Amino acid sequence: MQLDLNVISIKRTDESVGTAIPNRDTELKSIGAGPVVTYYLSEEELNRMREKDAPACGLTRKDLLEAIAAGETLSSIERAWGMKYNTIHNWVKKWGLKGITPDRAQELLEQNSDAVESPAGPAPVTVEDVASRIIAAEAERTKEKDDEIDRLRSELEKATDEIKALSVEKEKATATISDLNTQLEEARPVSNESDEPAGIVVEKNDSMVDHPAHYNAGHIECIDAIEAATTGLSGVHAFNTGTAIKYLWRWSHKGGIEDLQKARWYIDRLIAAAGGA
Repeated sequence: MQLDLNVISIKRTDESVGTAIPNRDTELKSIGAGPVVTYYLSEEELNRMREKDAPACGLTRKDLLEAIAAGETLSSIERAWGMKYNTIHNWVKKWGLKGITPDRAQELLEQNSDAVESPAGPAPVTVEDVASRIIAAEAERTKEKDDEIDRLRSELEKATDEIKALSVEKEKATATISDLNTQLEEARPVSNESDEPAGIVVEKNDSMVDHPAHYNAGHIECIDAIEAATTGLSGVHAFNTGTAIKYLWRWSHKGGIEDLQKARWYIDRLIAAAGGA
């Protein structure tokens, strides 16, 4: 099937003229369509159809263009065709010729002449062409949606990685705070004054404060070993070294695997501080 604005299709049927009384045979003969005859309108016929709204005097767009191209003015054309005063300007505007010049008029006439020499007109648009355009547009829209989905998925993955990194940092910060609290408790001096009410005797285990068992497993106390190992060190080097030794010293008597993991964490920080990472 073809869609062409320059084509008029006329259907003919060979059915006979019906009668006032319904007849089955006659009705059956008229079923279906007759042959289709294709007729191409010429450019002149198309112009007449486009210019069916014209002044009563019979002036057409083509007549106006020819007169302008010949050097006539709008006023002289209006008088020559017997039109009312200034009515020609309405038709000039309606035909899209406002501000027309002789050169432009001649150019439009030549364009119309070229169109008459090629009556076939523009190539007809087929159903396949329309379908292919629709399919291509739909494919483009689908591609845009897929690209948007990929972009959002990429942003989601990036945000997920950032959240994981923040979680790791949070765990490290929590471990550091826990270690600092532990060191603060261990470094806090023991008060000789009792906080208990008068008359109540409370037994205190001084060995857990001064000499905890998990720091005195051998003949050398952990604090002495740390002081010896950090001699000549300062700042983060001394702190990370001493803390790592502390967890390695006590892991089998107190914290187990968790102490070993803490020791490794401080050793990694010590390596970074020493310029190893």
